[in-house]
Amino acid sequence: MDRIESLSLALLLPLFFALTGLRTRIDYLVSDKPMWGYAVAIIATAVVGKLAGAAFTAKASGMNWKDSFGLGVLMNTRGLVELVILNAGLDLGILSPTLFTMMVLMALITTFMTSPILSYMKIRRSREKDSADGFAEGMKLFNPKKRDSDREKD
Repeated sequence: MDRIESLSLALLLPLFFALTGLRTRIDYLVSDKPMWGYAVAIIATAVVGKLAGAAFTAKASGMNWKDSFGLGVLMNTRGLVELVILNAGLDLGILSPTLFTMMVLMALITTFMTSPILSYMKIRRSREKDSADGFAEGMKLFNPKKRDSDREKD
């Protein structure tokens, strides 16, 4: 299993990214100025939809606004899964090469913007001494009954 994983990470994954890059046709966007407007609209819709959906849901489940917004920002990262779906859509003829390019740009921009936004918000991974305690503390965020019982103790 380790050999297959290392082979796929070292050889197949870079080849997949290279194939996606070769299929991305920025020249289709450069030659047609209104397409940039559509690309910006796609990116804005993706960012707002994921960010708002995740942030409001996290807030409704009891998280504070800063953590809710941070979770929404993390949901914006798309990466590999989206590129696999986009390549399949292009192969099946569901996506045009221009739309494929816009969606790949959206995947890249939303993925690359995550780290700077989280740094600006000063959200970092916590580094507890005991990882088991850190895991238990993190699980309290997702267990409303546990949070309520902890409040009663205080």
